[in-house]
Amino acid sequence: MLATKSQPKHSRKLSKADEAKVAAEILRVKHDLLYFLETYVWTLDEDADTANGENPIKRFPSREERPELYELAELWWNKDGDPDGYHLCIDKSRQMMGTWVFVACDLWDTAFHKGVRTFFQSKKEKDAKNILERAWGIYRRLPEFLKIEHQKLDTELIFPTLDSLIWAIPQGGDHIRSYTASNIFSDEAAKQPEFGEAMTASIPSAGKFGRIHSLSTARGKGNAFYRLRKKPAAIKKIEGFPLLKPNLNARNMVTTFLDYRFNPKYDEEWIKRTRASMTEADWNREYEGSYDEAVGTPVLKVDPLIHIKSLSHIDGKPFWRGWDFGYRHPACIVTQMNTKDQWCWLWGMVGEDETTRTFANRVFEMCDAKFPQAKDEHGRPLGQNWLDFCDPQGTEMRSVSETNDMDELQAVYEGRYRKRMDLSFRKRSFEIGIGLIRERLILRNDGQPSLLIHDEFEDAKEGVLGGYHFPEDRRSGAVNEYPEDDGFHIHLMDSARYIANCNFETEESRVKVEAEDWPEPWNEADDRDGRLVMVR
Repeated sequence: MLATKSQPKHSRKLSKADEAKVAAEILRVKHDLLYFLETYVWTLDEDADTANGENPIKRFPSREERPELYELAELWWNKDGDPDGYHLCIDKSRQMMGTWVFVACDLWDTAFHKGVRTFFQSKKEKDAKNILERAWGIYRRLPEFLKIEHQKLDTELIFPTLDSLIWAIPQGGDHIRSYTASNIFSDEAAKQPEFGEAMTASIPSAGKFGRIHSLSTARGKGNAFYRLRKKPAAIKKIEGFPLLKPNLNARNMVTTFLDYRFNPKYDEEWIKRTRASMTEADWNREYEGSYDEAVGTPVLKVDPLIHIKSLSHIDGKPFWRGWDFGYRHPACIVTQMNTKDQWCWLWGMVGEDETTRTFANRVFEMCDAKFPQAKDEHGRPLGQNWLDFCDPQGTEMRSVSETNDMDELQAVYEGRYRKRMDLSFRKRSFEIGIGLIRERLILRNDGQPSLLIHDEFEDAKEGVLGGYHFPEDRRSGAVNEYPEDDGFHIHLMDSARYIANCNFETEESRVKVEAEDWPEPWNEADDRDGRLVMVR
């Protein structure tokens, strides 16, 4: 649906003095973001008690009422004056008006300045369009003298005379990658499985002068927002913001927490009433900003006191290395069996928007550094100390490159070590594979589990403690339940599952694999030439 509005004309001719006042006001709005917020922005309160006559259309709070919102806007605005070009990664309590702040800031930049290209991004396009409607609501309520020619489309708000626009897009990097962006706002980023890909595309798209600002409530550790917001160490405090106290982290992201305690309407009575209506986990996640509370039921039941220990590798025993060929997110895990028949998860990594070939080079370099092997005079490992296991889907050909992931992995290995990789896979169902891992978590007769995780293997710890989980709306007992695809932990856990598929059995899994379960086409020569070892 298209709405076009030309430059408005006043119903009466203005005096020169009034024209000068209007021109001065337009100029002030153009150059003073905080004045624009306090004077001209109206919001829609979806929680307003309309049944009792409360008007849901409300003026944006004043600086005296909500000073933290103006600090957030200043963080957005001050990016222009920062020589390092930081971006914002903000977590928040629920219903803190953080989305309204960024929407209003981006609208101000787009509607009053030339050549501005702004993206509103959310998990689904319909959610991004809802954010665009907020911007459209603000713009519609501006006085006529502040409006210019504009077009409101389904997913765009365009200002033709300025050559500026706002575009609502779904998650992922594909929509952003081809453009130079002035502003990229990602709302509820922790709910976007493809947020990592979006950030990979956004940073070069925004360059040094564009703004990237992501906002979200906490949603456990199984998402790229957490990894961007929490994991990199803070390297300095950003001065001049006494309420938000933001920090700059090692990934050039300014981080802070928009705490519900800033909002005066959240008094003790409200806190008591709201907290009583929620589980403790939901309260901690939604309002306290706790990333320790997982969303959805964890796939694996792990006791940190039992299963997470300080481990070290054993020289002379083979390493079991698992590979998952997740699209743009390949993963690898390094494990080993200790002398007590315990499967020890030692180290691993997940790629960020990279190919199998690039990722494999990094893995081999890290493995050589962390787990050094003796080599002969030609640089080849002495003996076979590495056994590799992978995703059966790695046999699938890519139509563009005419290769598959296993071929890519073998090529990198041969180029580095000048020998063939001992690579195996076994096609088994998810239920069997995850069952093999679960069985090893159970305590044995000696009181010990058959699976241990190194206490410095942070990604695996986060995964088993909730990052690797079933969807939040899981229907318990449903057939073919699979974990939520978070784009990170699922790939690391799959790489462990492929090792289990080839090396372990349970009573339930000791059945003959039917012929149709094997990948086609089948070539027995693959067994003989060493390129593939099929574990039956």
